[in-house]
Amino acid sequence: MPPQVHTLLITGMPASGKTSFGDWLRDNRGYVHVDLDAADCLKRAGLPPFWTEKERVAALDTGRLREFVRHLRTVGKPSVLTWTFPTDLVDFAREMTSFGVVAWWFEADRLASRQKYASRNTVLRNGVYSRGKPDTTLFDRYVGAVNSNWARIAPIFGERIIRALGADGRFVDPVSICDRLQAAAKAA
Repeated sequence: MPPQVHTLLITGMPASGKTSFGDWLRDNRGYVHVDLDAADCLKRAGLPPFWTEKERVAALDTGRLREFVRHLRTVGKPSVLTWTFPTDLVDFAREMTSFGVVAWWFEADRLASRQKYASRNTVLRNGVYSRGKPDTTLFDRYVGAVNSNWARIAPIFGERIIRALGADGRFVDPVSICDRLQAAAKAA
């Protein structure tokens, strides 16, 4: 990625490949990956404790959020935050972008995404993944909330929407996604 892109936020549909892409960027492009849905995300990424496990990132006030984003710029390499976007946090996500975080939405074929979601062995509880059988009614509610709030959500991403999971259940190649991110960064 070009040096001007310091922090990416990859969010979007459940089971659309957000975390896998963040891991790919970490393993293949030298990014710091912070999976905001993981209980120990800061520790795993080698970052200071900007929030507690009970707080989570969304509890940060403006000053602490700004401090977190600034810190990410000091680690000497780009960073990627992956997150299952809570639809009630539109203003929080917009605030992240006001501090220079570049937000991308991973869209997915809804049926394929639901099937991938149902086949997982993890569930999201209180903003943290844990072992368990996913409840597809939660997936359906989330999709409904995204649809209902899309007019408020979409401006955060603008043209930065990637259809990461197709109807055939196949994910877009991470190199192709990376190329798209780079092209958008050059055009900005």
